[in-house]
Amino acid sequence: MADEDIFYAMAEEELNQYQHFFLFSERELFRKGKYRELAEKSLRQTRIFGAIVFINIIIFSVISIFHFIDFGNDQTLSSLVLGLLGWAFVIASTYFYTRNILEKKKCMERVLKLLKAREQYIGS
Repeated sequence: MADEDIFYAMAEEELNQYQHFFLFSERELFRKGKYRELAEKSLRQTRIFGAIVFINIIIFSVISIFHFIDFGNDQTLSSLVLGLLGWAFVIASTYFYTRNILEKKKCMERVLKLLKAREQYIGS
């Protein structure tokens, strides 16, 4: 079977959408045509990044709550501003994570499914 079959073409088209997110090593894997390795590496990175974002959301939420409590006790403007900035960071990081990273994760899962379907098609 030829290297450029329909499954590889679909996987390459899927990866082309997120090529601007790739690091140098991922771009090298893309150029070499190692799509499975690229997708698995990207999925690991999105899981790690997701855990970091989740931890940041929890930390900044707790910090913001403490600043709001402090604002309720002391009525200082700095506590209110720090609390609002903390919540703004939580909202911005959640938006960034869901918008960019989860889309990339779904893309890599589709690539892995395409490559698995290719293996099943060739095996039958």
